[in-house]
Amino acid sequence: MKGIIFDMDGVILDSESVSDITWEKAAEEFGVKMTDDILNSCRGSNKNDILEKLAQIYGTNFDAEGFLDRTGELFTEIENTKGIPLMPYAKEILEYLKPKYKLALASSTKSETVKRQLKTAGLLDYFETDKYIFTHAWIPCNSDDPNEYHTKNVHYTYIPEWRNSDKSKWKRARWVNGMECWNQGVTEPNKTIVVGHWHASWGHHHLHNAGME
Repeated sequence: MKGIIFDMDGVILDSESVSDITWEKAAEEFGVKMTDDILNSCRGSNKNDILEKLAQIYGTNFDAEGFLDRTGELFTEIENTKGIPLMPYAKEILEYLKPKYKLALASSTKSETVKRQLKTAGLLDYFETDKYIFTHAWIPCNSDDPNEYHTKNVHYTYIPEWRNSDKSKWKRARWVNGMECWNQGVTEPNKTIVVGHWHASWGHHHLHNAGME
């Protein structure tokens, strides 16, 4: 083993506990009830999926966008005044592993936010992922065929906000669609994408006639 990939939220930084506080506070301000079940159902989801869940829970007239904006404001206030606490023994583990392995970090959080939060926590220099994106398969892309799925001969283009893509785009990115995005050179500028899904092997085998599935 030469390297270890960490998640950030809930593994290195205890951002989830801060997020819970902001959601409870925002719910109080918006006059709705917040429960552990609601928090857990939204935890780890991207923005579009959260908006959909909030509409299902509180109704389509609920200002879900405004709610999320407010949680972000509250989170920033806590980050700037109190900081985001580390998970227990996070720094000690990194100190132990750093001399032995290359350490990488994978997060759905925007890279500038990751860098800021890790730098504030004094942990940025432990990691070596400034030029890499680690993802399940490929990043979601736009296509010129709105009905495309498992379809070749479709033109794909880059989505700047691909991290906020809905479930359907992430699902398509795991299959032929994702491999075609890669094959057409759609990527994140100045980044190397490292994929872990077995369909990366599928694409290598079927598109380049090399390797095994």
